[in-house]
Amino acid sequence: MSTTLPATLKPPIVMPDGRHWEKHGATVYHRPQATYLEDERATAAGVDVYSYGHEHRGGDVLLSIGRQPFAMSLYLEPDDADRIADALRLAAQQARLVRAIKARRAARAVEGDAA
Repeated sequence: MSTTLPATLKPPIVMPDGRHWEKHGATVYHRPQATYLEDERATAAGVDVYSYGHEHRGGDVLLSIGRQPFAMSLYLEPDDADRIADALRLAAQQARLVRAIKARRAARAVEGDAA
């Protein structure tokens, strides 16, 4: 079996004593439902994911969500992070299905109006 990492992953930098801090992926900006005239990122909460470790604990996951003055940091066990990731993937699939159903319904309504 190959030990080559996918192009999107790089080898983690873990110090000999177990210290580690690494950001994974780009910041995802949660957009409020309302429409704002200003820059979306100025009104959005940034969502970031990190892996970390220090000399007193093993490796953990940090999910950081913030928009000043509010910020929330969730420190997760790796298995809990996997469960949340799985749930997010399922929710995303379901949301896409709902959007497809609504788009088909809207297309039929437009076709009906054109007739």
